[in-house]
Amino acid sequence: MGVLILTREQVKEVIDMKEVLEKVREVYQLKSKGESVIWPLVNYEFKKENAAMDIRSGYVMGSEQLHGMKMLNNFPGNIEKGLQPFNGIMLVYDSNTGIPIGIMDASYITCMRTGAAGAIGVDALARKDARTLMLLGAGKQAPFQIAATLLLRPLIDKVYIVDPVNYQQAKNLAGGIKAQLKDEFGIDASGVQFIPEESAEKAVKDSDAVITVTRATKPVIMKEWVKPGTH
Repeated sequence: MGVLILTREQVKEVIDMKEVLEKVREVYQLKSKGESVIWPLVNYEFKKENAAMDIRSGYVMGSEQLHGMKMLNNFPGNIEKGLQPFNGIMLVYDSNTGIPIGIMDASYITCMRTGAAGAIGVDALARKDARTLMLLGAGKQAPFQIAATLLLRPLIDKVYIVDPVNYQQAKNLAGGIKAQLKDEFGIDASGVQFIPEESAEKAVKDSDAVITVTRATKPVIMKEWVKPGTH
């Protein structure tokens, strides 16, 4: 059997967020049973906070018996050059034979997996009557977090979007997110308010769940802002 090679667009065509949510939850359950392994992360910063690489790898012992790795590069400076800032490759192997079975672009699938992970955390730990979500960070990852969380928590009807670095980016996301959710994820969010908010404090105090997707290295949210019962 040959090695399957998938581009970003091909990966995008064959997965959806509901499936990713199911698989990520399944692997978390396998990890809790000792049936999957995550090997140590390798990380290197070429330029502090502006160019970095990491390698993540693991082994799933369940019925599929797979192991693999992905190398991700995050170079924010690429945006000014007209290039994609986030690039990566994933390799997948058959753990029974060691034979490679897949090579694929890792950028889109990583955004999907990260979105699913945040949403599963909210679903497991936030109150069942939670209706207000706050998202800290309005970059590339933000729509994936929103999409996954709305799929698992359809009661949510208000989403604050806060970007401490670029408020305009938060406004742009809030203005376009309903169309993106519909077009990219098949989610009807017509009943959800998306509010760009300059004050992280105000948004946190009014939220039932908070998801952070920011590269910030200094505290942005203070513990005294978080009301009892907030995830």
